[in-house]
Amino acid sequence: MSIAKTVLHKFVGYLEAQASELIWKPRCSATIAWEQTQGISAKNKTSKYTGPRGDWSQGYGYITHDGFYSGPDCDWWMVH
Repeated sequence: MSIAKTVLHKFVGYLEAQASELIWKPRCSATIAWEQTQGISAKNKTSKYTGPRGDWSQGYGYITHDGFYSGPDCDWWMVH
């Protein structure tokens, strides 16, 4: 491997390690703490979703330039 590739490889490895330690792990810890305050358990996160489902029979619709949903269920943005 060339010297440039070796240096680059070590630098990328360093960046990955720093991102993991300084960003990923603290964010993960904060998420776990928040989930505990909300009473969210591992079982809650793996159980099948039973909430309401949208009606996609007429297509997906779209977000207009002013930020509102437009589609088969046009008042959707008002309810959610």
